[in-house]
Amino acid sequence: MSTVKRVERMVIGTLSEGLPLLLVALLATIDSRAAEINLSNRRLLGKIACFNPEPAIVPDGQQMAAAEKLARQIGGLAFFGLGGSMSPLYGDKTALVVRSCSYGQIRRGMTVVYLKQNGFRVAHLVIDEDANGYVVQGLASPEPDPVSVNEDNLIGYVVAAFSSTPRPPSWQSRVQSK
Repeated sequence: MSTVKRVERMVIGTLSEGLPLLLVALLATIDSRAAEINLSNRRLLGKIACFNPEPAIVPDGQQMAAAEKLARQIGGLAFFGLGGSMSPLYGDKTALVVRSCSYGQIRRGMTVVYLKQNGFRVAHLVIDEDANGYVVQGLASPEPDPVSVNEDNLIGYVVAAFSSTPRPPSWQSRVQSK
């Protein structure tokens, strides 16, 4: 069975059951980087591991095709991520499948996609809530985003990801040693 098919089955199955995708390996990675990224709350780290799907590895150039196919099947949207703000969870050129949701469905630890005032879409982690909405931050970013996510700029949350690049070997060895 192809990687895309396995991810489709996993995502569709977990979405239909309403369960998050559990990523124990991701928790180990995030935990090892917590001091670097100012995310020291263990409960939040656990939520990040629960709410964020690990990228399926697909051939280079096939990331968006795989994401678009799955997005059509679940009624979601596909976006192509650029930059390293969500590394090591989602690296540069990772295609994300996003499902729309209401503001009330958002939880700390989820990766949400929101629309910035300049028209760019950003995928970052929900780390807190303030009077203006949800506070979000890139996993590799030193500070939270200057704008909170609210009902007006929320697009949805990430349910699947496709990348052509495996995680760095140093990340892999940390996970295996835990």
